[in-house]
Amino acid sequence: MNSSEKKTIFINKLNDFKVKKATLQDWECVVQWGNREGWNIGYHDADCMYSVDNDGLFIGWIGNQAVAAVSLINHSEQYAIWGNYLVNSEFRGKGYGKAVCKVARSHAGNRDIGSNAMPHMVSNYEKSGLKPTYNIIHYTGELKKIASENIKEISIIKPHHIDTIIKYDGLFFPTLRQKFLNSWLFSSGHTSYLKMVNGDILGYGVIRPLPDGFRIGPLVARTPTDAEELFNALTSNLPENTKVSIFLPEYVHGSFFSFLRKRELFEQFHVVYMHKGNFKLNIPNDIYGIANLDLG
Repeated sequence: MNSSEKKTIFINKLNDFKVKKATLQDWECVVQWGNREGWNIGYHDADCMYSVDNDGLFIGWIGNQAVAAVSLINHSEQYAIWGNYLVNSEFRGKGYGKAVCKVARSHAGNRDIGSNAMPHMVSNYEKSGLKPTYNIIHYTGELKKIASENIKEISIIKPHHIDTIIKYDGLFFPTLRQKFLNSWLFSSGHTSYLKMVNGDILGYGVIRPLPDGFRIGPLVARTPTDAEELFNALTSNLPENTKVSIFLPEYVHGSFFSFLRKRELFEQFHVVYMHKGNFKLNIPNDIYGIANLDLG
C-alpha cells in the first residue's frame, strides 16, 4: 500500500467520493475557499495547524476535485477543536460536508472538543453533542493611532520565555498547548509581546499579517489596562488607518470594548463557542482575544 492509499480513510464507490488526510499543499485550496467567504486567513495559519497536528486536516474529493474540508486539531490528549468547515460552492447541499465531518470525528478519540459556530449553525452542531457556551465577537476597523504610554514593561517574546508562557496560557485555555505556542509565537511575520513585572507575567499578545490588514490574537492579560497596553504595543508600528481585527469573548470587561471603539474598531459579527466534554469549562476574564477560530 502506498502513502496516498494510507491517507484515504473513506470511500463511497457510488460517486467516487473519498476523504483523505490533507497535506499543506492540498490545504491551499481550502484557504482560498475561506478567503472567498471573507475569513481573511493569516498567511501561516495552516502551517501552525499542521505543526500542532499533521493528521488533523481532512479534505473530501471527487476524483481530483476537492469538494469539502474540515480540520480537527488535537492540541493534547485532553482537548481538540473543530475548524475550517467549508464546502466548495459548486458542491453545497449534497451532504459532502457532513460526510467529511463524520470521517474526521474519530480523530479526536475521547477528547473534549470545542468549536466556533456561526449562529445559524448552532442547532446542527448541537446534534453532535456540542453545547453553546458564549459568543465570540469579531471587531475590526481602520486603526486610529494614539500615543503609546506605559509600555516600558512590555518586551518582545524570546525563546527563553516559552516555558513560562505555556504555563500561564494553560491557566486560561482548556489544555496546555506547547506545540501551538512554539509555532504561533515565532512564525514568520508574527510579532509577539510579553508584559512581565518582577518575573510575574501580566499578559502576552500576538499580531500577524493577513491578506487584508492585521489580526491580534491571542491577547491574554490580568486587567483591562494590561490588555490595552499590550494592544498599543502590538499596533505601535502600524501606520494610521491600517485595518486591524480581533476575535474577543463577549464577557470581556466593558472598558476594553470602549477602548476598541476609541481606536475605531467596531463589531462586525459574532460566532458561538460550543463545547463537548466531561470537565467543567473554565471561563476566565483574562482572555481579551483568541488566536483564531480554528485553533482557539
